[in-house]
Amino acid sequence: MKNVKSLSYSNLFNERSILLILLATFLACIGIYIFQVIYLTENSYYFTSYQRKIKKFKGEVADLEAVYSQSLSLNDIQEKAEELGFQKIEKVKFVKAYNILAKKNK
Repeated sequence: MKNVKSLSYSNLFNERSILLILLATFLACIGIYIFQVIYLTENSYYFTSYQRKIKKFKGEVADLEAVYSQSLSLNDIQEKAEELGFQKIEKVKFVKAYNILAKKNK
């Protein structure tokens, strides 16, 4: 009879230890799942943040490229003007048109 009681206690102990191991495993899986959800949420936030920054930088690059191309074009025009011997204008004088001439051209 002693063997029967000792076997039932050992079986009960084994069942409890198995249940505790299963519970610990289940809680560990839930903890890992929560960690993964938090990790994915943070990464998606950073991803969208970086996408916004990239879009902003692309716009700034396009603006800088336009300014750069305009400055190159202006430099080309200045070089061509120097090659042709043009000079900078310092004073501009306008000639007044008389009414008679203006009426004839109309």
